[in-house]
Formats: sequence, structure tokens, C-alpha cells
Amino acid sequence: MSKLINPGLILVLKGHQFLLQSPGGYPTKPWQARLLTIWMGFMSLLLLIGTWPLWSPQTLYPQVPLLSFAIPLSQGIDLLVCLCLWGTSLAFFLQSIAKTPPKILAAWWGMTWCFAFLLDQHRLQPWAYLFCILTLIIALSPYHYWISNARLLMISIYLYSAWAKVDASFFQELGPKLFIGCGSLVGLTLEEWSPLWLSIGSVIFPLGELFLVVGLCWRPLYPIAVPLSCLLHIFNLFLLGSWGLNHHHGVLLWNLYLLGQNFVLFGPYLWESEEDFPIPISGQKPLPVQGKKTLASVLLAGVILLPLTESWGIWDNWLSWGLYVSRNEYLICYLPEDEKEKIPLRWQRFLRPSSKENYLIFQLDAWSFQDLSVPLYPQNRFQIGVCLGLAKRFDLEDSIRVEVRTQANRWTAARTSKWLEGSQQLEAATETFWLNARPRENLARH
Repeated sequence: MSKLINPGLILVLKGHQFLLQSPGGYPTKPWQARLLTIWMGFMSLLLLIGTWPLWSPQTLYPQVPLLSFAIPLSQGIDLLVCLCLWGTSLAFFLQSIAKTPPKILAAWWGMTWCFAFLLDQHRLQPWAYLFCILTLIIALSPYHYWISNARLLMISIYLYSAWAKVDASFFQELGPKLFIGCGSLVGLTLEEWSPLWLSIGSVIFPLGELFLVVGLCWRPLYPIAVPLSCLLHIFNLFLLGSWGLNHHHGVLLWNLYLLGQNFVLFGPYLWESEEDFPIPISGQKPLPVQGKKTLASVLLAGVILLPLTESWGIWDNWLSWGLYVSRNEYLICYLPEDEKEKIPLRWQRFLRPSSKENYLIFQLDAWSFQDLSVPLYPQNRFQIGVCLGLAKRFDLEDSIRVEVRTQANRWTAARTSKWLEGSQQLEAATETFWLNARPRENLARH
């Protein structure tokens, strides 16, 4: 093992040793792995159905591949990948009902997720990324080991999600909105509170997730943390659903998945004693970490450590579990008002007035929700590609203007911005990213 990955691998192994001293780390019973694979297969199908336009060779929204070599690939290849993804998802679910799915099927399912991401970065939705990582871990680990990996992964997700909310822009913008929404669910009217008190109230969100991190690892808090983790996602279903902020159904389905997943991963230890989870399992000593299990540890180490680089723009926000945050980078796309007629009628509904004279704002996020049923991927790399595809397809190369805003400073919420005018400057901007930012030229005109 190279010196480069040793620190991450050691961290994961130490994490396993630590979890083995906690309720969440007791060796696993076979029914847990079986039930979780059934739940994964079932919920993945629901999420794919709920966001099906994204997982088809669609031409409604610009596709921006992860790597530039995928730009000229035909729609037929995208169709093949999507059919394989749908097919392996269904096969994994059905096989899980009959018996534990074979590792080759899990590996194939994980690889089809990767190919789908390669063809369009928009598909890197947090839930899809989580399914991809879990299926690859399943393919590389015995059941008792991959369940332990899944627990460690979930704890890291809560940790990074909490850290992402320790941010001035969250306490000024999204945090108060969520806090007001929480109040309305329990019959409290918080809109009249001062901005200061709303910001203070918003601290409950990162503190709650941080408590879960500690509680899922520390025995005395475990009986509180497990029910709280389930209540968190139940509350999210109400807060983000039609009773509250009315977010899209994909967000609700993901919270439903996490609710069931946490119950299977952590719940059994609330009613079963250590004696019910003996070491060794089935009369065998715990297997040493070698071979495939080493690869699983290396994979998990990367998934857990790479989010540390998000603040420097190396790893993406969603892949760093920056969920429900305000500091994401973004851009604003402006189109000349007198060239509005170049945009087909079905897309003109995404135009809205702007403070910039003679220009309209084209709402990329509303377009994404309407045509793909998912939120816009929150990276300027991807969004510049979307603007470039829009400009090229509708002959707006010379007139499009884009204001690119950086990620907000964690402590001051300050942002910097720059303007890109015309497709030439957009093309030049695509060269500044280490991943591809150019779109495929397959957008429909009507």
C-alpha cells in the first residue's frame, strides 16, 4: 500500500476499531444486510422513477459530462447506460428479496452509476452518489464488514453536513427560513422574530447533526441518538414536504430512504444486547483487512477524506455533503430582452425581469426542476456548461452574459463575482476547471 493512501486507510481502520467499541460497531447479523439491500433496491427504483428524465438520454437540458472525451459520445451510448442502470437497479431489488445479491451484481450496479455520472454531472445527486458508494462497498466486502463501512459513512455524512452549516451565509439566509418552517410545523409564528434571534435559532441545525455524530459513536448517548436520527428525517419529511417548504419529491424520497437505512444500520442495538452480536460471527474469527476488503477501506477513506478539500474547490459541494446550505457558488444567466423570441415558448417561462437594464434572467434552477425533476447541480463548472449549451443552441453566443459568483466566505458571507460576456469568454472559462465544463451538443430546439 502506497504511503499516499496509508493515512486515509489507517483512519478508516481506526474508525472500525472505535465503532467496535460502540453499539453501532457490534458485528452484524445477516438479516441486517439482507434488509438494507432490499431497502436500497426499492428506494433507488422509486428515486429513479421520481426523477426519470435525468436518467434517460434526454435533450431537454444541456448535459455536461465529467470528462471531455464523453462529449461526442452518441445518444445511443447514453441510452445503453441508462437501460443498464434501470435494469441492474431492478435486478438488485428482486435478487435481494430472494437472497443476498451476488457481489458481481453489486459491482455492475455501482459501475453503471459511475458511467451515468460520467455522461452527465447533473446526475451526481447526493442520493445517487450515496447509492454508488454503498453498492461498490457491498461488492468489495463481506456483509458484516460493509455494514460497518456504511455506519462509518453515515456518521461522516452527518459530520460534514453539520460543518457545512457552520457558515455565516447559512445563519443569515437559509437557516432562518428553515427555523421559521420548523416553527410553523409546531404552530409557532416566528416571522416576527428579529434577524438576530432567527440566526441564533438556526444554530440548532448544525448542533443537532453534531450531536448525532457523537451519539452514534458514544455508548451513553446511543439510545438517544438513534431515535433522534430517525426523528430528524421524519421531521424533514414534514418540513420539506407539502406541509412545509414544499420541496421536490426527490428530496422527500431521499429522507425516507435515510430514515429506513438508519433504522436498519443502528436500530437493532437498541433492543439487543452485546451477547446477541457475538464475535466471532458464525464461528469464524473476524477476517483481516486484505484483498477486496482493503480496496473497500481505500474507497471509504477517499469518500471520507476528500470532502476536506471542498473549501479549496477541489471536491464538489454535494459530494462533500454540503446539504441545505447557502454558501454554494452559483451564477446568474442574463439574456437580452430584445432577443427573447429566439428562446422557444416552452423555455420562455423561465425568464424573469432583472435589475440590469434591457436584460432578463434565465432561471437555470427552475428549468432543472421543471424538466428534470431535480435541483441544479451547485458547481459553476457545470452551470457554465449549461449556459454555453443554451447560447450555442439558440444563437445567443454574442449576447449572453453571465455573472459568476464564488462560494461565500465561511465567516463573513462575502462573495466575489466576475462577468463573462459571450460564448468566447464562456469557452475560455471552461479551461479553468480540472474537470470538463463543456456541454454535449444535443439540446432540442423545441
